[in-house]
Amino acid sequence: MSIGIKVPAMGESVTEATIARWLKKEGDAVKLDETIVELETDKVSVEVPSPAAGVLEHIEIPQGGTVNVGTVIGQVSEGAVAAKPAKPEPKPAAAPATKIEKPAVKAPVPAAAPIPPPPPSVRRIAEEEKLDTGAVQGSGKRGQVTKADALAALEAVNRQPSRAPRPHRRARAHAPSAKSACRCRGCARPSRCASRKAKRSPPSSPPSTKPTCPR
Repeated sequence: MSIGIKVPAMGESVTEATIARWLKKEGDAVKLDETIVELETDKVSVEVPSPAAGVLEHIEIPQGGTVNVGTVIGQVSEGAVAAKPAKPEPKPAAAPATKIEKPAVKAPVPAAAPIPPPPPSVRRIAEEEKLDTGAVQGSGKRGQVTKADALAALEAVNRQPSRAPRPHRRARAHAPSAKSACRCRGCARPSRCASRKAKRSPPSSPPSTKPTCPR
């Protein structure tokens, strides 16, 4: 059984009102005397209760509408029970997404800052002492060669012993040749030289056997 919701009397001089807000929507369960709609006038605000316990069946005048006293603005189904909302069907479990591992990106190694040039005092020492500052290990900021580094390098160079000059090679004495051995006194092969001399000398003539003539 449907029972109408009417706009109640709000005073002698008030004849109309505006529906400010519906506190229930169609299909909602309501209790007896439970406020279900609010009305506003120029002077007062009025709360309209439900005329019966049941379900708000229909809303005749929406929110913001202007109504007069006694106008039916909605219907309540007495004794009705609000329908339970249907349970949503369970969704099938989604397959686990395949995790794609991205290769780790190595951060670029920052380039080493260049070694700053030596100060003017070090350059002056290098020019006067013929010092190679590129071979000196700097102890300053970012490896800069300081004046103390240059003086330490010069001291290390002065401590090194000087190299002695190499002696000149003497000419090797050549052994006398076999041809000239026989002409020098200190011959290396006297027996050979003697046999050569014997071959070269003419044979001696035998003594004469002729009788001498006596006179």
